[in-house]
Amino acid sequence: MNQVQHGGDIYRNKIRYDFSVNLNPLGMPSGVVKVLQEQAGDWGCYPDPECRRLVDELARLHQVPETFLLCGNGAADLIFQLVQAVRPARAVVPAPAFLEYQQALKAAGCVTEHVLPQGDPGEHGWRILPASLAGYIRDLTDGCDLVFFCNPNNPTGALATIEELEPLLAQCQRQQAFLVIDECFCALTEHPEGASVIRLTKDYENLVVLRAFTKTYAMAGLRLGYAVTGNKALLDRMRSIRQPWSVSLPAQQAGLAALKETTYLDESRRLLVRERSWLKEQLTALGFRVFPSAANYLLFRTPFPDHDRTLWETMRTQGILIRDCADFHGLGPGYYRTCVSTREKNRILIERLASYMTEHNASCHQP
Repeated sequence: MNQVQHGGDIYRNKIRYDFSVNLNPLGMPSGVVKVLQEQAGDWGCYPDPECRRLVDELARLHQVPETFLLCGNGAADLIFQLVQAVRPARAVVPAPAFLEYQQALKAAGCVTEHVLPQGDPGEHGWRILPASLAGYIRDLTDGCDLVFFCNPNNPTGALATIEELEPLLAQCQRQQAFLVIDECFCALTEHPEGASVIRLTKDYENLVVLRAFTKTYAMAGLRLGYAVTGNKALLDRMRSIRQPWSVSLPAQQAGLAALKETTYLDESRRLLVRERSWLKEQLTALGFRVFPSAANYLLFRTPFPDHDRTLWETMRTQGILIRDCADFHGLGPGYYRTCVSTREKNRILIERLASYMTEHNASCHQP
């Protein structure tokens, strides 16, 4: 059986608990569900291609001009649009990182430089400091046109502060390279205001920030994301290559309703801080190596990586899906990612993993 390069493959697998996708564990807000139920009769109409009402609310939320915003059919849609609009000859991507960056760059015929952490990556939690990345970009003989930086990183959960990002912002501006900072998980970190650079789009015309409702509000099936940048020419190019009506009416209605869910977000952050700590302790106690994370997921490694996908297959047969991270650049067999869920679901995951470890250890000691 071939595994797709993403989590959430519940359609080919009989899954009861999906830990492979990093959705808000509280699920879609009840206010969003209510709005969708009430407004379903409107879906016979075409959606607003410019998402004007949603753009107005996002501009108010982030305190940026409406002209800085472009909505899309999820962040992945915007990643591909952006790369096609820039058509970079050379790009820099820290590794490991979200697979869509490489896929979009490859589709555009771009040469990609993957940058791994210096020294033993595992010792640093697979964390690349923005200042180190800025130095790497500075020393590139042929320069680069575009840089991706995921904050917090997917799949590691490593988070950089605004202050840490400043050298990278400055270096990309000096070299006239677009800097794309993916903040799709930022809203679910404990203190998102300390890491988000959306307000800096007013100061750096080469800066593009990506956000999505997908994970923050558990709306993955509706597909809704947005880009924020002060570069009007770039947004115009993206509009010129995108399909009409790329954001559905249900997605726009859900987005407007979700932006009112401030209490929901506060509750989500408190739950994630508590459950991430508990889950990390439990995984460590079982013998897994767990890497530091500020996000709603954890990257961990088995103590027996040479067994490749044994863990993934075992969990799948028990109705649990976790993310096999072997296809992330720089990782390989034995690395897995799990979302942080509610205590009830987290307990089930730990119980199944404990059984797996017990059985595996017993089989290893058989004469």
